Amino acid sequence: MHKTVRTFAAALFRTKSLVVACLKRVGLRRAALPWLGVVSDTMRIVARRLYCGGDGWAEAIPTSAYFDDQDPELARSFADEAMSDTERYKGLFDYFLAGFLEFSAPSGERVSYPGFKGNKGRSVEGLEGFARTVPLFCAWLASGRPAVISDPRHPDIEVDLRDVVRRGILTGTDPASAAYWGDIVDYDQRIVEAADVALILWLSRDHVWSNFSPSQRHQVSSWLQQAAKRNVHANNWLLFRVQIIETLRSLGMPADEGLSAETYEQFKSLYLESGWFSDPPKGVDYYNPWAISYALFWIDQVNPAFDRMFIREALRQSGSLVLHLVGPNGVPIMGRSQCYRMAIPAPVVMQPALANVHIHPGQARRALDVVWKHFIARRGLAQGRAEQGYYQADPRFLDHYSGPGSCQWSLRSLVPAFLYPEHSAFWQAPQQALPIELADYRISLPKLGWIVEGHRASGEIVIRIPANGQQQNIVEGHSAARRFAERLLATPFRPFNDKAKYKNGVYSSTTEGLHSP
Repeated sequence: MHKTVRTFAAALFRTKSLVVACLKRVGLRRAALPWLGVVSDTMRIVARRLYCGGDGWAEAIPTSAYFDDQDPELARSFADEAMSDTERYKGLFDYFLAGFLEFSAPSGERVSYPGFKGNKGRSVEGLEGFARTVPLFCAWLASGRPAVISDPRHPDIEVDLRDVVRRGILTGTDPASAAYWGDIVDYDQRIVEAADVALILWLSRDHVWSNFSPSQRHQVSSWLQQAAKRNVHANNWLLFRVQIIETLRSLGMPADEGLSAETYEQFKSLYLESGWFSDPPKGVDYYNPWAISYALFWIDQVNPAFDRMFIREALRQSGSLVLHLVGPNGVPIMGRSQCYRMAIPAPVVMQPALANVHIHPGQARRALDVVWKHFIARRGLAQGRAEQGYYQADPRFLDHYSGPGSCQWSLRSLVPAFLYPEHSAFWQAPQQALPIELADYRISLPKLGWIVEGHRASGEIVIRIPANGQQQNIVEGHSAARRFAERLLATPFRPFNDKAKYKNGVYSSTTEGLHSP
């Protein structure tokens, strides 16, 4: 019954999008028809309530006193120039491990962090907390670092990361368990999380997958195969299917190779330039580094024969572009899902693994370090997780689909970083200056519709979007009326702020205007 209701809700979502698109196509826009926004939002709310039934909305997850001390301590360590990078990032790893252990379910398959809830419901948001955090632990294992380490909260207690992964995966994929992650339907958020579950299995294959029994492998792969077969949105979601299928194949499990190839070609048609793709319906934004380049990297690692020449060149170019978008003063943020911001340098961090001689390992680590330093100094982490805003928690820029664990996609720059052994060039080579620290630059990207400028003297990085002219749109607040609607309807009613996110003429790495620390 529940599966049928969720399928109906997914259809209602698509109907809402189609209605709005048709009305816009004949010239009836929100500005001319105020009720269109009301109708659209109401349909979304009805569909979401049918989908998750307000699951867990009234349940507040209490914060942990442990992080009252750890949050400022982490900030101090990242401001301490005398501390080595390996020491600071080991502390950051421990911080996320502590958050995971503190807020994990007893059987380990979900992590329910405190914070603003999204519209997916407690069950799926707990899965997000697990699937978006555990790849970091698996990269640690894959690098050859020790599997058994101290619990950061209780140094006298040991934690076996292999057991953490094993318990969570086997519980979540077991249909007979009360903690089962659930069957997967078309356009299901579980498809997104299944791609990270696939990555978890691949990264830990020598530690966890190899020790599963045949029946356990069948159980886990059956859950992933559901995700591979479902309909997905024609955007970055296409790569989730490809990644899942290619991972299953690499692990020796049944998978539809033809569907993978067909899906990949559909996605590849979205290519624009500089390693970046259009990502409908929004177009060009930072989903390129933190979703698209990230997925392409793991597809290449899992199956090096999979369109390697194109993928590696796209990743090389994406890394070069992102290198010009990050600096000590932050990034010129725009677009949706801004709480994933610490993942932006991921394509740069990947370059040593791709043997790209044009980006030195020390420069790749510099790109990682300036971003994490910038956000940690501005309280971008809290309670063992990435905060739900650009700096601190900020519902004005928190999308309705983002719950407390969603922002753990920010860890996507740390996952490839921890894949490198501690004594590798990535961690041991001296940091090298970024483009913004060396000279001014101006990069024209006509297919992206962007001009990227760097001003060395001020450290400012700017994205200009000529098609938007001189627009600088007002940011709508999380008003009392919206907060009342949330309490009444048990679902997020946060402002979309799409115009401010996509329609400004200029986006800058300076903090004035759109965001302030």
